[in-house]
Amino acid sequence: MRTATLKRMALIGVSAILVFRQAAADPSDDLAGTPGAIDGAAPADKDSDFDNLEVVDPFLANRIALLRIGSQRGPTGLLGVFAGLKNKTAHRLEIEIETIYKDQSGNELNTGSWIHLTLPPNAVQDYRSSAISAAAVDFLIRVRRARPAQ
Repeated sequence: MRTATLKRMALIGVSAILVFRQAAADPSDDLAGTPGAIDGAAPADKDSDFDNLEVVDPFLANRIALLRIGSQRGPTGLLGVFAGLKNKTAHRLEIEIETIYKDQSGNELNTGSWIHLTLPPNAVQDYRSSAISAAAVDFLIRVRRARPAQ
């Protein structure tokens, strides 16, 4: 009797973890219902794949993993991008991220500013950004180790 109850509780706990993990990992939740969304899913632009991320610092190459990346136009028509990064180490990582938006011809629309982000040990962190120009059709997310404060 006690074993059956423990097994049932463990099954419920594992199921809850899987459901919550999937719900938290879905970057399209807040974009559902926007123009171009199909059945609540966020359509990625045709060039959005893992080569839209550049790890600038070789130190980070084996320390972080890209889990997901994509983009979608928001209700205002501006391109929004997202990426899911995982810290593969048992130590906190201090990183900086910038997003460079590009127009139809591949020209950069912004100079990009580096944003500080802390990745807890073995954790997944989401990053989001939005273009400030409707001309943005492509993007590049760059990641580097955080610079020391001056």
